[in-house]
Amino acid sequence: MPWDSLSGPILPPHSNWPVGEGLSYGDLKDILSTTPDPKKAKEWSQFYTAGPHLAGQNLSQAVWTKERWEEFGVKSEVVPYEVYINYPLDHRLALLKDGEVSFEATLEEDVLEEDPTSGSEDRVPTFHGYSASGNVTAQYVYCNYGTFIDFENLLEAGVELKGKIALVRYGAIFRGLKVKRAQELGMVGTIIYSDPGDDGLVTEVNGYKPYPEGPARNPSSVQRGSVQYLSELLHENVLHKSLTSCVQVNSLVTLLLLDTPRSLVCLAKPRMHRLPQFRRCQSLTPKPFPCSRH
Repeated sequence: MPWDSLSGPILPPHSNWPVGEGLSYGDLKDILSTTPDPKKAKEWSQFYTAGPHLAGQNLSQAVWTKERWEEFGVKSEVVPYEVYINYPLDHRLALLKDGEVSFEATLEEDVLEEDPTSGSEDRVPTFHGYSASGNVTAQYVYCNYGTFIDFENLLEAGVELKGKIALVRYGAIFRGLKVKRAQELGMVGTIIYSDPGDDGLVTEVNGYKPYPEGPARNPSSVQRGSVQYLSELLHENVLHKSLTSCVQVNSLVTLLLLDTPRSLVCLAKPRMHRLPQFRRCQSLTPKPFPCSRH
């Protein structure tokens, strides 16, 4: 893209751009193909995965990265920003039958002897970032992948969704959009699980051993991630409003599910924090929003 076609005070990195400055294409290609060291890649990968690095936590990893860049001759600094973020306090998922608990999910991944990080006391619990705090008890409805079409098919079939818990599979679309559409239809909670049928060909059924012995997914593994409503972001003029909605609009309780049992009770207690991670949001103040249903 020509630099003069870009709006604003954007300047090329040097006067010869996009031609290299002092390096031919062959020299650059040689550097990129010979410099990376597989041993170093393994060493650094092991460092980054040796402990949890949830957003806003583990400053030591950021400082370590800064020091490595400085060793390479790149001037670096750790810059504070402010963002809104939540951490889990508690979670529960249970199935009721005739008013009694007939099944309760552990919501815990297996602790593996071969992987010390799986048993760390400070390991990241199974939860969804930006999920609301709440306690809901309701009937559930299986909603496939939770896409717009999946929900429309249920509505066309006469299935009542309002006041129900959506049981959806990971995949097809971003997890936040599954929750967003469920909320728009009046549903009170969302359970998202990894379906073994979506694991492709690398499975135990096809002869592959699961992690840590092989490349297949460990049966107890849980996908974590954000359920913020990314589709409502982002424009510079409405940045504050958008980021506020990112936290507040998502009023559904969401939980991760290890297997595929039915569920009627969900309990999630994330705690909202304001961290020094995003400068543009310094004036934001979180507002209470309804998220509990008994």
